[in-house]
Amino acid sequence: MGIAQYSTRSSAPSARLQLWNELASANWSGVRVSAPRDSFEGTLRHTGLRDVQFARVQSSRAEIIRSIGHDRADRVTLHYQRRGTSRNFCGGMESLLTPGDIAIFRSTDDYRIELSDGNDMLVADFGEALLRGPIGVASAACMAASRHPTGLIGGLIDGVLRIDDDLDREAGGIVEASFAEFLRLMLRPPRGDDNAGLRQRALALITRHLHDPDLRTSTIAAHLAVSERAVQYAFALHGETPMGVMLARRLDQAARDLRSSTRTTITEIALGNGFSSSSYFTRCFRDRFGTTPRHYRSLGPIL
Repeated sequence: MGIAQYSTRSSAPSARLQLWNELASANWSGVRVSAPRDSFEGTLRHTGLRDVQFARVQSSRAEIIRSIGHDRADRVTLHYQRRGTSRNFCGGMESLLTPGDIAIFRSTDDYRIELSDGNDMLVADFGEALLRGPIGVASAACMAASRHPTGLIGGLIDGVLRIDDDLDREAGGIVEASFAEFLRLMLRPPRGDDNAGLRQRALALITRHLHDPDLRTSTIAAHLAVSERAVQYAFALHGETPMGVMLARRLDQAARDLRSSTRTTITEIALGNGFSSSSYFTRCFRDRFGTTPRHYRSLGPIL
C-alpha cells in the first residue's frame, strides 16, 4: 500500500478543472466535477488496501455528479465530511452533511453533491462483502455525528492517510478488519432512539417531501439510517402506517390548495402533492372526503 498525492496547484488555472476531472474519473466510476474553471483548486491523497480504497479530497466550491447505473452492485461508497458542508441529492432525497456526518451510497446510485468552499471530505470505497452480509441500510443513508459514532470511521481513514510508509499485508488486513468493525458499530441503531422520536423524525421528513411521488417507507428508512421494519413499528404503535400517514397529509394539503387557489389546475395540485396522476388523486380524494376535488373546490375559499 502506498500513498498517492495529487494537486492542481502546479497546473495553469485554466487546466485545473480538466485535471481534476481526470483524477476523479480514474478513481471513481461515473464521476464528473463542475466548477468555475479559472478559480478551482483541489488536492487528493489516496491509498488502497486489498478491498478498501481511502481518499482525502480537498477542494474549492464545486458540484459533483455521478451518473452511472451500470456499475457493480456490490460496492459501497462512504463520504465523511471533515470540514465544510455538502448538500447531497440522491433518489429524490436531500441531506446536508456538516463536519462529522457521513453519507453512504451504493455503486449503482446516481447522485449530485454541492460542495461548499474550503471543502474537506474523506472517502472510502469498499466491497459490501467486507461486512460479511448486507450493509443493512438503503442507498443515500445519512449518518449524523450527533446520533452515530461516525468519528471512529473518520479517525481511522484520516490516520491511515497520514502514514507515509507502506503498510505490509498483515497491517493492511488489520486496518480493513478495524474499518469493518467500526462500520458495523456505526450502522447499529443509535441508543435512546425511541419509537416516538423516530416517528417524529419520519413525520418531519414526510412533511418536507410531500411533493415527491417516489417517497415511500424504504426511502424514509434510508434517510433516517434505520430499517424499514423500525419505521413501520414506530407508526404501528399509533395504529398507523407510514404510507397511510403520507397519503392523509397529501390529501389534507391538496384540499387546502383546492380551496385557496382557483388558478392552479386540479392536475397541477395533484402532481404538486406527490400523486402520480390526476385520476389516482381523484379516487383517493373521494374516498377521504366523500366528494370529488372539483366539487370540493366549488364550495369556495376557506375563510
